[in-house]
Amino acid sequence: MSSSSMNVVPILKLSVLALSLLHISSAYADSTTVKAYTHTTDDEPHIRLPEIVVYAKPSSTDALGTAASINQKFISSKQVASSDTATILTKIPGLNVQSAGGISNLPVMRGLADNRLRVLVDGVDSIASCPNSMNSPLSYIAPSSVDETTVYAGVTPVSVGGNSIGGTIVVETAEPVFSTDSDILTLGEIGTFYRSNGDAYGANLSTTAANDQLSLTYKGSFAQADNYKAGGNFKSYIQTGNPNKTLAKDEVGSTAYESKNQSLDIAYKNGNHLLQGTYLWQNVPKELYPNQRMDMLDNQLDRINLRYQGELNWGQLEAQAYHEDVDHYMNFGEDKQFLYGAAKGMPMSTNSKTIGTNLKAIVDLAEQGTLNIGAEYQDYTLDDTWAAS
Repeated sequence: MSSSSMNVVPILKLSVLALSLLHISSAYADSTTVKAYTHTTDDEPHIRLPEIVVYAKPSSTDALGTAASINQKFISSKQVASSDTATILTKIPGLNVQSAGGISNLPVMRGLADNRLRVLVDGVDSIASCPNSMNSPLSYIAPSSVDETTVYAGVTPVSVGGNSIGGTIVVETAEPVFSTDSDILTLGEIGTFYRSNGDAYGANLSTTAANDQLSLTYKGSFAQADNYKAGGNFKSYIQTGNPNKTLAKDEVGSTAYESKNQSLDIAYKNGNHLLQGTYLWQNVPKELYPNQRMDMLDNQLDRINLRYQGELNWGQLEAQAYHEDVDHYMNFGEDKQFLYGAAKGMPMSTNSKTIGTNLKAIVDLAEQGTLNIGAEYQDYTLDDTWAAS
């Protein structure tokens, strides 16, 4: 009974305080209109402004620097306007993008970008495999697959890496879903969009089947767009020279793209233990860049991600192991071949392999507090070939 009373009393106090603040604020607002606050000195009118008191909850001391988050509901509402995950995240204060392709704008924080930022997707520390860093690791995940994103601008907590001078972007997909009993639970979601400028369209599908111990989820998405149109004619001529390809006066060349994403997630839960395995596959057969001399004509990603979370007698334990393989090819796209005529292009082939492990533990020190410890390992191999042109 005493515990219940303790829970009720603060709530009642807060309610009374909120009403009092509302009344005081109203009084202040009314006081600014009273003539007694206005007087004249040396023929110059002076207005004495009312005192303003700001009440706010103290910020959490668990994280360093500035952190902000957005959830899946907000991200879903913005997919109609953009198929680029980084662009959607610019709604978070402090995060901007440098324009690039249609699905791989480059995140920038405090004027820093590329490897000065850390991007974690479900705990995987991805590295841009393009030597020119023209496609950010954020392009490896479709907006429809993102459940929540947290951005740390500046100093980053050690718990999420801590070794980036610009900031850290933490992207998480949805947690696995289980039924409350042994019955089979089925869930599904279908979405689509269309944008008239550039004839952009796409769709996404998510389906889940689960019981109280096993959960199986499949996600797939597709997005495609042609070159978009400017607000008016910015060229005085229609570019010709290729009978099969011309660019109109208002057409912005090298802005088309196509992207395909699929993932399969299997999770097993037993008491306080959760084991999860995810396979992610992405193929980008075309992404053209209007502000670069090269275009991405093929990019395939294969990622396997294994994660464990458990509550033990002495505390909590998290373990992770992942493997990522990227095949990447760049050259002149169709618009640049048309514009540059006899030029043979700038062929570049890249293959990268990333292997990493993470281990985190929270040890309960009885009534003395807790001890957070962890370790991580990553090996990144890049094989990059520039053929003679």
